[in-house]
Amino acid sequence: MFCFKSEANDSTSFFSFNREQIQALNSQNLFDLMQHTPFIHRFVSENESFVNGGILSDQQIAIYKNGFPLLMDQNVTYSLQNIPLWDIDEVTISISEFNTINKNNGGLTIHMYSSDTFIAPYSIKTSVTSGSLNDIHSSITADLSNVKHNLSIGGNRSFESSYTNDTSKRHSPWAASERYDLDLRYQYHILSSVQLNLYSDNSWIEKQIKGDVIAGTSRAKDQVKKYQKNSHYGILKSALSKNHSLSLLGQFTSLSHKDLIYNKDLSNLNEMVSDENENLDTLSYNNTFMQLNLNGNYRHYGFDVGIELSNTNDKVYSSINGIKTAYSDYSAYGLFHYQYKNGFKVEAGSKFLTNSLSGSYLLPQARIILAPSKILQLNVSYNRSISYPNFQNIFYPDRITEVTNNILLEPTILSSYNFHLDIKKNHYSFKSGLLYTQQAGIPVVSEGAYINSRVSGGSATYFSFTYKKNENLIRPSFILHGLNFSKDSINQNFFYPELNFYSQTTIPKLDIKVFLTARFLGKYSDMRFEEGKVVIQEIQNTPQLHIAIRKDLMKDRFAVLFGVNNILDNSSLEANTFELTEFSKILLSNSNVLSSRKRNIFLTLKINLL
Repeated sequence: MFCFKSEANDSTSFFSFNREQIQALNSQNLFDLMQHTPFIHRFVSENESFVNGGILSDQQIAIYKNGFPLLMDQNVTYSLQNIPLWDIDEVTISISEFNTINKNNGGLTIHMYSSDTFIAPYSIKTSVTSGSLNDIHSSITADLSNVKHNLSIGGNRSFESSYTNDTSKRHSPWAASERYDLDLRYQYHILSSVQLNLYSDNSWIEKQIKGDVIAGTSRAKDQVKKYQKNSHYGILKSALSKNHSLSLLGQFTSLSHKDLIYNKDLSNLNEMVSDENENLDTLSYNNTFMQLNLNGNYRHYGFDVGIELSNTNDKVYSSINGIKTAYSDYSAYGLFHYQYKNGFKVEAGSKFLTNSLSGSYLLPQARIILAPSKILQLNVSYNRSISYPNFQNIFYPDRITEVTNNILLEPTILSSYNFHLDIKKNHYSFKSGLLYTQQAGIPVVSEGAYINSRVSGGSATYFSFTYKKNENLIRPSFILHGLNFSKDSINQNFFYPELNFYSQTTIPKLDIKVFLTARFLGKYSDMRFEEGKVVIQEIQNTPQLHIAIRKDLMKDRFAVLFGVNNILDNSSLEANTFELTEFSKILLSNSNVLSSRKRNIFLTLKINLL
């Protein structure tokens, strides 16, 4: 039941992108792809990226790569802009997924899968993308394979230019970035029933945030942000019998983030490190994870039972004010399923988790699947999960706001309910349902400290239609989001619609593929508490339209992809902030955020060298 691609449950999958579709969207990182992903809303404000799925923040949308937690508890500072897609073959969005890890799962799950197929003894593939915004991305991958061993090594270099909607200013709210990646993947078929998979993902990112010129001078202050992520993980899986298998999984991830400020003289291009760096923190974390899982699978029933251990610690500041900056989880779980013929299936189980700081939690899961006919399936599910507070809120006092830390902060409890209808016939499929998520114990600031006090709830009523025949695909979807940010104080609901359209068409005889993507989001609202006031921010939205064409040549050894992102050139969104009273809204401020960069024409060349 651990969430590997081969074991993915189709009843929970709502939307997916394959490698061709990701490239046609010119999505170089996970943040780029979220612009086209159902349920997800994203924008950039002053070089900070924000991602949410209705009422859920990105911290409450579980993200996995090759079945492993991408960022463990997702509560340390690391942007989705720093997660590359150059090595990804498929990205899948699932609703109310049933799996053993069950953290950060508010009802939405994102899976990223790299290729697990070796079709030749050796191969070398390379790709280069250049755009009109002066971006350039290049990657190369080499695969070696024989009967027992498979080895894949890949490297990537990516540069993204800065963007501002005010050319009179030097400062850019969307900073330039440069990244380097090095990945390694190894498979060892020890015996016919024993296999070892090892992975190593390594990234180095640097972002340069330019400051405005100081009035009356030729000087400016620039900030450089440096990130590093090293993740090493693997699984050893062995069949114990015809119906039983045992898996041992391990993962070690290291994250680091360093800020530097430079004083620059633009008249002579001299620069020097600023004294302000003494007040900037260097953040660095280690995550470890291990799971031992026993799987049993019979004709009508099956089970997964196991134990998990995980730890998160600060490797720069091992203690703050005499308090150790680390916590651990110890878990035991059991998941069971029973199936009667092809018309009825029930899945149920629970996880008992003990956190070294906040205590123990019981996290049940249950799902009933009814299939009264071959074309119709009904799915009702419930899931209880947890989302840990930001690591900094637990351990670090804030130097600027003077808000104190609180090691007694408890996880937010996420309870999600999903009612799902799935109809499939021939080349058509229709999916519809209602996802409702309640969050309890959300951390808020009260009297200078973080406490667990707020309760919120959100719903998503969704409809999706898919037509797929050969290489042709049409996939529209509609979602109505309902948000209630504070059920215990201001019991007001906010709604916004989301409309997505995706199509992929092959022109006969010419063998040219045309990709078209369109999206419209309604006005998004976000609420928070500031100094005893209820403050709401409303972000307007504009339509997005993208198109690309692809031609494969030389028996698919060479491919040319040409496309245009943001055809309508809609980038800047109006963001208004109001104080919310019982009877009215009082405007406090207005500003602009960025939904994307401006119109971009890009060209991608793909070559299979061997």
